[in-house]
Amino acid sequence: RLVAAKYSTRSEMADRILDELIATALGSDSQKAKDAAVVLAKWDRAYDAGSKGGVLFGSFAQRWLSGPRTFLTPWSAADPLATPKQIADPVRALSVLVDAAEATQSRFGAMDVPWGDANRFARDKVDLPGNGAPGALGVFRVIEFTPPVNQPGRAAGGDSFVAAVEFSTPVQARVVLNYGNASQAGSPHRSDQLSLAAAKQMRTAWLTRAEVEKHLESKEAVP
Repeated sequence: RLVAAKYSTRSEMADRILDELIATALGSDSQKAKDAAVVLAKWDRAYDAGSKGGVLFGSFAQRWLSGPRTFLTPWSAADPLATPKQIADPVRALSVLVDAAEATQSRFGAMDVPWGDANRFARDKVDLPGNGAPGALGVFRVIEFTPPVNQPGRAAGGDSFVAAVEFSTPVQARVVLNYGNASQAGSPHRSDQLSLAAAKQMRTAWLTRAEVEKHLESKEAVP
């Protein structure tokens, strides 16, 4: 039965190329590339708040994807689960990794900065470690963050309303509206679901009149 619902933040893109990228970096003459490879080898390949290495890989991937010749074997409808795969140009990938490593270290002071330190779920007075990543990185939990330049990035798009429904008797559902269920300035409900989003959790949906009335904050009769 449906008792909980959480999100996967694991990077499918990392599963496709990370081992090859690490081997290329460790076999190079660049100490910066080797240092980056050590960080990436310890990374859990996820974009959770405590994941160390996701910032570095994300910086690499966005640079790498924006240029020519990325995957040696592009995506194919005939083999959708195993493509794309392999790095097309290891020399270019190595150069991009060094650039990403230098940028990450310069910006955050370390290449292994936790993802949630660099990317935040922040609104009004709520400021929590973020999770999820841009969809281009091959993540089911899609969250777009503003570029972290002089301060951490902030969630600005991606997953908003999420629901998991079990069509049982009675129906059960878990839902979350990441940024809150209100837009009015001063409302506590502008950000009261951010803590759930940060914990990768959902709340129980109120599906009956009795459940809704049990949680009413106010009631107004309209003639």
